This record gives sequence, C-alpha cells and structure tokens, in this order.
Amino acid sequence: MNRSDLYERSRTGDRIRDLATLAIFTILAAVVSLVIMDVVIYPLTLFAVKNTEAYTFIFTDILIFVVLAVLLLLMIRKIRILKREGRSAGEIAAYLCVHPLQNVLVALFLIAVSVIIILFLYIILNQNNYMLYKLAN
Repeated sequence: MNRSDLYERSRTGDRIRDLATLAIFTILAAVVSLVIMDVVIYPLTLFAVKNTEAYTFIFTDILIFVVLAVLLLLMIRKIRILKREGRSAGEIAAYLCVHPLQNVLVALFLIAVSVIIILFLYIILNQNNYMLYKLAN
C-alpha cells in the first residue's frame, strides 16, 4: 500500500469530516433540485394542464420554428465559411447535400448498434431469468 497517499495517512476524524462534507453536498444538491422542481417545473405543469392549446402551440410550433431557424443560421454560416475558403457554388451545393446525409448515416448506424446491444442484453437477461426459474422449480 502506498503510505504517501493523503487519505491513507488521515485519521478517523479526518475521514468522517470528509464524508460529512460529501453528505452535506449531496443533501444540498437534493434540496436545490427540489426547489428548482417547485419553482420551475410545477408552474409549467399547471400551465400545461390548464392551457393545453397554448402549451401545445408554445412547445410544438414555436419549438419547431426555433430549431429550423437555428439550422438555417448554421447553414448560412457554413456557406459563408466555404465562400471565404474560395469554394465554388457547385462545391458548396455538393457539400450541403452530402454532409447531412453522412450525419444521418452515422446516426442510423449508432441507433442500429444501440438496438443490437439492447437486444443482446434482453436475450441474456431473459435467458438468465429462465434459468433461475428452472433452478427454483
């Protein structure tokens, strides 16, 4: 064992003080989360229940508009960067067509890998459950 480690050289009182500090931090984080929940989420939930049409408008239509506006601004920014680099209009158009497709293919690949991993875990856990059932009976 490495005796030069500060935690190894500390006394029991020091360890308790360190653990108490961590416990207090954890409790404070829970209290802050509770306050944020009460102050922000609860009124939002009440608003959603009482004014469903307004809530739906805010969180569907406006959210879609904001996402599209951000994507448009990012595309305009990329076009300006490519023009500054001296690319032709054809190269810019090709980039704007190919790059999103590459991103979609990467996302689909990640989703497929996730599905395979989840399916594998399901099969393993299902077989484990079956084996435990057989052993118990």
